[in-house]
Amino acid sequence: GYAASFLLERGLLREEELLFAIPIQHPYCRENPSDEIHEKELVLQFYRENFFISRKGTANRQLGDQLFNRYGIFPAALYEVNGIPMTRDMIAQGIGVGFIPASCRGDEEHIRYYSLSPKLFRYNALLHRKNLILNQPEQLFYSYVIGYYRD
Repeated sequence: GYAASFLLERGLLREEELLFAIPIQHPYCRENPSDEIHEKELVLQFYRENFFISRKGTANRQLGDQLFNRYGIFPAALYEVNGIPMTRDMIAQGIGVGFIPASCRGDEEHIRYYSLSPKLFRYNALLHRKNLILNQPEQLFYSYVIGYYRD
């Protein structure tokens, strides 16, 4: 009945790695030329840094919060930033560190990206109400979204 109309149908579009981004001039980059950082090392090495993180309710924020909760150590200066481009710009300017999804990496002359060990992933999904009958424009939109993520 009524409650069933709120059930969602979902389709996983992709699993995307969340990378740790550090200003390239940071001493850690010179001392650690690999492209991987263990999550515990990240927490212990960078909790004193300005940490840029997505606003509450986002997948990126939930993953960051879970990471810090696992070790019970939280950044001394945590700044909520609205949008990945702004986070990346702040890191590129050398103001702090943060998480950037792999599809949003850029400005690599100013930012060093590290994969976490174990890796962090966010999921991109397409959701709609279960038993929803899509009209032709909606079907076309869905096909564009699915095609974008397949390529």
